[in-house]
Amino acid sequence: MQFIDLAKRIIQSVGVITSMLWMSECACNRSTVKTTPVPAEPSLSTEEERDKAVSAEWSATSTRDINNNTPPSLAPEGGPRGISNVGNTCYMNAVLQVIAALYADKVPDSPLQEMIAKINAPERECISSKEVDDLKKELVKLSEKESVLEKMIRSTEQHDAHEFFQLLNEKLLFLEQCISGGVNGYVLEFHPTNWNNSFSDMIKEANPTFINFSDKLYVRIDRTDPQKSTKIDDNITETKTITIKSDKNDTDYTLSGFIVHKGGSMQGGHYVAYVKKGGQWYLSDDSNVTRKEETAAIKASEKAYLFFYTK
Repeated sequence: MQFIDLAKRIIQSVGVITSMLWMSECACNRSTVKTTPVPAEPSLSTEEERDKAVSAEWSATSTRDINNNTPPSLAPEGGPRGISNVGNTCYMNAVLQVIAALYADKVPDSPLQEMIAKINAPERECISSKEVDDLKKELVKLSEKESVLEKMIRSTEQHDAHEFFQLLNEKLLFLEQCISGGVNGYVLEFHPTNWNNSFSDMIKEANPTFINFSDKLYVRIDRTDPQKSTKIDDNITETKTITIKSDKNDTDYTLSGFIVHKGGSMQGGHYVAYVKKGGQWYLSDDSNVTRKEETAAIKASEKAYLFFYTK
């Protein structure tokens, strides 16, 4: 009987010790578990602050669609389709959107024309990475070996949207020559001397010689500070309509598209296009396309550097 009582006490003692050890282990585990605080979302109350955040993001990389598990949104009905970024190709995507919106009828039979037709097709899914890669391969075939255009297309680095636009036009000639003098009569380009002037006054000060007032006008503003080699981010006012004055008469143009560069340096950053289609403005940001009110689009054009006007 004494032996049985002793055995019971031993079993009870072991149970108590086991329970104590388990509780101690749990407490130890709780004390060593580290929780990672969730960072607070930045307070971006204005569109300008959101643009700054986007610029900071794109200063590091422009490959938004690469390694991104977030599916792109469907394009709005009636709008252009988005275009996948296959690695620093936002400059190319922005140019393609402008050509699709304004010069589709001027592009000759070519791989570029096929891509333009896809962008303007009624489907709402974005242009796939494979389709963009296929276009790049075809453009390489059209380019002279070791040419600037071939090197640009083969490169995985960021490039200037204006330079790409020019090189495409040299190859396919969809722009109409309208400016006399200089190496490129297809575009009105200048460096403003007074950033406080209206856009029409800036153009008047540049004093271009027009040989033809074509239905469309392409204007490039040089935003590079010649002394500091940095980007000038000043606003350009009164961009919605411009008047080109001449000895014979004045010609009015209305803004129909523009390209904005986001970032502190023209050697990097991110490019987006705004285009007007069927009276509606659209922001084309790689694979994502969204409708924009005209007031918001015109406000955004104050930061643009490539402008596209129609009579």
